[in-house]
Amino acid sequence: MSILNNAAACGALVLVLHAAPLHASKAEMPGFQPRDESSAAALPVHVVIEQPRVKPQIAYGYTNVPGIVSYGNYPGMSLGQTMGVDLAGGLIASALINGAEYAGAKHFARGPYRLMQDAQCDLPLDAALGAAVEGAIRARWQEATVRTHVLADGGSVNKAVGTGQPRYVFAVSSSLTPDFSALVTSITAEAHAASPAGASASKQPAWRDTLIVVSDRMVLPAKTQADIDILVDAANARYAALDLEALVRKVNAAGALADRRDRQTIIYAQREHRASFKEANRSDWTPAGEATRRAMLWSEQQCGALAGAVEASAAHAGLAVTALLGGTLPARPADASTPLAEETAGERRLVALYGGTYISRRGGDEVALGFRNSVLTD
Repeated sequence: MSILNNAAACGALVLVLHAAPLHASKAEMPGFQPRDESSAAALPVHVVIEQPRVKPQIAYGYTNVPGIVSYGNYPGMSLGQTMGVDLAGGLIASALINGAEYAGAKHFARGPYRLMQDAQCDLPLDAALGAAVEGAIRARWQEATVRTHVLADGGSVNKAVGTGQPRYVFAVSSSLTPDFSALVTSITAEAHAASPAGASASKQPAWRDTLIVVSDRMVLPAKTQADIDILVDAANARYAALDLEALVRKVNAAGALADRRDRQTIIYAQREHRASFKEANRSDWTPAGEATRRAMLWSEQQCGALAGAVEASAAHAGLAVTALLGGTLPARPADASTPLAEETAGERRLVALYGGTYISRRGGDEVALGFRNSVLTD
C-alpha cells in the first residue's frame, strides 16, 4: 500500500520531506541577524497574544509549513485537498472547501472543547505566554520599549499595534491541534523599520521569523472497556444536562401544532446523543473518539495536564525567542530540498526549516502544524 493510501485508510498523520515547492524561485524573506540588533532594540516592541484562552484548531484552511507536508484525514479536509494546497503552497482557497466541510470541521471540535469548557479548562494563555516572550525580550534588551497586548475576539494585530510607525511585533498564538493531541504555540516576529523617506514604517517587513513550539503529544494506548465506560457515561451525562424532558412533554401535548423549532431541538439532540453513544461503544479509537478522550484527559485533576502544557510551552517559547535574539537559532536550510536535521525520538530540540521557520518539538511526535491559523471562534 502506498503512503497516501495508507494514510487514507488508517487516518494516520504522515510527515514527509517537502518536495521543491512551485514557488521556490520566490525570494526568501530574511530573518533577524545579530547585525540587526542595534536597530531592532531601538524599535518599539509589541507582544500580541492573539488568543487569550485555550481553544482548538479546526481542520479547515490548511497553511503550508515549508519543509514538512502534513497529511491526515482530518474532518473538513480531505487527503486530496491537503495535498493540493501543499503542492501549490500557501493557504487553501475557501472555494476548495464547501460549507458542509467547514461546518463539519467546526462540529468536530465543538464537542470535545465543550467538555473542556464544562471543566473550566479553557485556560488563560496571556499571563504565561506574555511573561515568557516579553521576559525574553527584556532580558536581551533592557532599554527597549516593550508593550504586551491581548486581543479580544475579533481583534487583529494591526489594529492593536498600528501600521504607520516603525515596530517589531511578536504575534503569539496558541491552540490545540484538531485531534486535541498537542498544544501548538506560534510566534511570528516581524520588524518594520522606518521607510527610506523616514516618514512612516515600511510596508514590507525588514525581516521575519516564525517560531513554533509543539507540546509533548498526548498518545492514547489501545482502547479498553474502561475507556468505553467513561465515554458512555460522558455521553449520557451530556444528554441528561440538556434537560429535555419538559420540552418533550410540551411537544407531545401539542401534537401537530407543536412549534417546529422545539421539534428540531429534540430531534437534533437525540440524533447527537445516538451518534455519541455509538461512537463511545466502538472497540477501536476513531478520530472523534480520540479527540473526546483527550479532552477528558486534558481536563482531569483540575486541568493539570493542560496547565502543565501551557506552562511548558510558554517556557519553550521564551527559550526560542532568546535563541532568536541571541543569534543562536540553528542555521536555515540552504533551500527547500535540504533534508531536515536528524531528530532523536523523545528528545526536544529546535529544528530549522526553509523559509525562516523554526520548530521546538519532541522527536518522534507526529503533530499537525498546518491548521495553526484556523482556530474555533464560535
